[in-house]
Amino acid sequence: PVQVTCPLATAMPAVPSTGGNSVVTGNTACSAPAQAVPTCTTTLNSANGIWHTFTPPCGGSVVFNTCTGTTYDSKIGVFTGSCTALTCVAGNDDGCGAQSSVTVTVAPATTYYVYVTGFGAGSGAYTLTAAFTPDVCTCTNNPLSASFQPADITVCPYEPFTGSLQIV
Repeated sequence: PVQVTCPLATAMPAVPSTGGNSVVTGNTACSAPAQAVPTCTTTLNSANGIWHTFTPPCGGSVVFNTCTGTTYDSKIGVFTGSCTALTCVAGNDDGCGAQSSVTVTVAPATTYYVYVTGFGAGSGAYTLTAAFTPDVCTCTNNPLSASFQPADITVCPYEPFTGSLQIV
């Protein structure tokens, strides 16, 4: 995709609330020239770049990375807010060799703007992966549904439960 500004960001494919990967490919050599992107842990405004959006189905964590399928020294910036008022969540340069990887705790129904760019004037083909892991206690389709007395007890799947449980 060739983009000029953040409002033209390409949405990444949706992932289910049970988790999974969302993958897009692109080529920053064919994109808009360096943009006025705020610094987000790393400087992001020295090379061509492409914007994507990712909206998780529920809370959890996402690893955004360009670790495979990327042919140049890449950088990633992850933001929330709006294109006119971006707030840095995390950024990375060289998280996996010369490519980038960053882990972000995500909130449900929040759009994350992901900017893929290069180190220096670097540009080229890339693969951006968003590996989503849901928070099993807050995501819908949680396989555990129960009520407890007292009501302040929380039990999540795959977490050990100590104590006693009386079923009435």
